[in-house]
Amino acid sequence: MIKVACFSVACVDFYPQFSTRFPGGNALNQSVRFRELGCATLFAGAVGGDEAGERIANLLRAHGVDRSAFHVLKSEKTASNRLVVDVQGERSGLPGAWSGGAYERYRMSEEDWDHILSCPVWSTHFNAPDFAEAIQRKPANTKLFVDFLHLPEWEPLERTIASIDIAYIGGELVQMDRLLALSKESPDALIVLTLGAGGSVAMKGGRSWRQDALPLDRVVDTTGCGDAFQSSCSVEWMRSGDIASALRAGAEGGQQCAGRLGALAWGDA
Repeated sequence: MIKVACFSVACVDFYPQFSTRFPGGNALNQSVRFRELGCATLFAGAVGGDEAGERIANLLRAHGVDRSAFHVLKSEKTASNRLVVDVQGERSGLPGAWSGGAYERYRMSEEDWDHILSCPVWSTHFNAPDFAEAIQRKPANTKLFVDFLHLPEWEPLERTIASIDIAYIGGELVQMDRLLALSKESPDALIVLTLGAGGSVAMKGGRSWRQDALPLDRVVDTTGCGDAFQSSCSVEWMRSGDIASALRAGAEGGQQCAGRLGALAWGDA
């Protein structure tokens, strides 16, 4: 069984309009999604010594996620976000929505890195506090999947692409030409551009593959759809090596997530 190390953000997504909250954060979402897809997973990161942190620990435990590098910073609060969802299901953050809490305070210890290094696959996000160190520490035979979010700047992607196996970018078609050129320069990397309702495009070695978004009667919430897409796409790519099949699997994962509120359900609910 493939083991994936997911690091480093876990948070709580609060929806004031519904007076409810859900667990979230790239690494937490993916540690659960990869597990559901048949992988062994390790979550590396920190939560606060509050109710939210306790519930996240219960969630990881309920899904059988390895918590060897999971930490509780008792004096901190768990990271949180405040979200609003419009009638089309598109989510956005409210002003001053993000509070980093324990996530921003914690840095990986040598013991944490020992646990991460035992995993042949790593999944993280480019703005993780320990991303630069991950690039330096990554063994040559370890697969690295990185979420570059909406690519606020090109430099981190262009600087690190040679060390990355799959780079995920949430963006627009206008970025495709530059990404396609980058795929020629770094032919070992798979670059995946996700376009929301516009589907997705994968690029490798100067070639491209296109996948339409799958129909859904009603999009409830897009929160976590990118993480669900990435986990499903990555697992299929590892299993089959077929890029078209990987994009299709990603579309199915995103479709499933978009049909409900919140990225994940609480493990103790």
